Amino acid sequence: MDEEYNLLMSNDVWELVKLPKDKRVVSSKWIIKFKIEATGNIDRYKARFVAQGYSR
Repeated sequence: MDEEYNLLMSNDVWELVKLPKDKRVVSSKWIIKFKIEATGNIDRYKARFVAQGYSR
């Protein structure tokens, strides 16, 4: 997850802005999966940062 976060930060994926009074913040969360080798060991973790735009 640290690797993915660092990539997002280094690519300037988002910027911090003031929230207008009539707007709401869209919540977000990390989705974490892992890749498994043929031997059954965990090869690597994969992380995605997603917005939960469906919530009201």
